[in-house]
Amino acid sequence: SAEALNGTYTTPGCTAGEISKIDAAMSLIATRLLTDAYEQCLVDALINERLGVIVEGIVPMLSPQPTQITCTVFPPGNDADADSDVSPGPPSNNYPEYMSIDRSFLTTVSIAQLAGTIVHEATHSKGWGHPGNPDSVAYPWTVPVQAASCMVDLQPDGWMRSQPAGDTELSPVGGDGGQAFMLRCPGGEQANGIIIDSSSQYVNRFRLNCSDGSLTNRVGSYKDSTQTKTVQCDPGYSLTGFHGMSGSVVNGLIPGCQSNTDIANDSSGVDSLYWGGGSWSGTYTKRFCPLGMTVVGATGQAGARIDQVRWVCEDIDGTTLPIPHAYQLRGLRTGASKIGLCSGHGVVRALHGHMGGEVDRFGVECYPSTVTSNGLPFLMEGNARRHGQDSNGGIGGLPFSDSCPDGKAMIGLRFRSGSRIDAVGGVCAPMSTWAGGSWASHTDTPMRGGLGGSYSTIYCPQGEFLVGVNSWASYTSQHQATTIHGIEPICRKLHTASSSQ
Repeated sequence: SAEALNGTYTTPGCTAGEISKIDAAMSLIATRLLTDAYEQCLVDALINERLGVIVEGIVPMLSPQPTQITCTVFPPGNDADADSDVSPGPPSNNYPEYMSIDRSFLTTVSIAQLAGTIVHEATHSKGWGHPGNPDSVAYPWTVPVQAASCMVDLQPDGWMRSQPAGDTELSPVGGDGGQAFMLRCPGGEQANGIIIDSSSQYVNRFRLNCSDGSLTNRVGSYKDSTQTKTVQCDPGYSLTGFHGMSGSVVNGLIPGCQSNTDIANDSSGVDSLYWGGGSWSGTYTKRFCPLGMTVVGATGQAGARIDQVRWVCEDIDGTTLPIPHAYQLRGLRTGASKIGLCSGHGVVRALHGHMGGEVDRFGVECYPSTVTSNGLPFLMEGNARRHGQDSNGGIGGLPFSDSCPDGKAMIGLRFRSGSRIDAVGGVCAPMSTWAGGSWASHTDTPMRGGLGGSYSTIYCPQGEFLVGVNSWASYTSQHQATTIHGIEPICRKLHTASSSQ
């Protein structure tokens, strides 16, 4: 055995040549796993199912564990991920990370790909999963896939948080409790300050100061706060991100400001950091906008404290779009709430989740958009541009995923619902026709779920597109599983040649 993943590994049943290749892969893992570059890749990745763990917590869960890798021949038709498989249980408590690898795969795969496969399977041992079919829309946005992709070449799968022109949502800090919130400064304005109420241990509530002098709504509660701290950037400066500490809630925040001139010139760095409140305990995090962007709002979850925050960044000198807004509701607002928003002035192209007698799990996938020569929005398609958003709900039932046809994007959702979401499907339309003000010939994706509830359709207002969803999930005794109780579409207009600057 040799050291790797901060533990040891053994290779029973493998030949000398196979062991040599596994040794090289494990050496790459040992070299790369604990680096800042690997962690930053995970921070930059779109991951929609984290089991309540922020991305900085993924590596510590992997690194202490010894691993056993068995070389074998898989039967024809084996559907294991990347020709590897995780045993239903470890052979002994000494090897909690246990996997088998197909010999033919081991012969042909590169060292880097083998390292990625090993990390992929190790994450399964920690409870992270994914839809069994790699063709599923939800497959790329899971911890096993993104952890493997970052190990292969320090690049996540799909669109990165640092890529989108227009707007982007930074990786979450905190846990998964509370109810979802969405804060935005007025269109074209930046956040240039923050007011934080905190105790000696936690951030309890906050609101943002905006460059036009307005304040966003306040989220969280005063609870046991002992300090109210106002951090105001200097004139001509804006918030560009935060250092912080994270646990099951947001423990502490340190806002950072940068000159608007430097932001517009894509200069890196932060000019000033200020203590905002809370404590210096938990997992250290750093969330800063990509070059050229500034904080304009936040999404996340809050109750008595700030459970989770995802800072929203936007081009400081880019096209100004209307703020996304929730539009109608089906089902009830009961249970755990999550918001998923598209980045890059994006739009929903696909739905995914699990279904049985009702909808057990629900999430969306987006593509960014741009404006074409005819002045109307255009979908930037391609695997490198797609990005998934947080799923909500349980993992009962069968996986599903449905996409709009090429050239079309979602303008609404179809439902069968009562007090819960029995079934859901999408409504797709040609982007240019719908944005241009005409009722477009639409295409419906299949209804997924059961046959209960009443049928209805929610269309975004004319010219607006589906750019995210707010959903609620809770335990349902009828099915003895967590299911989706409510869905609220989020709509907005996309940029056109007439959009204000």
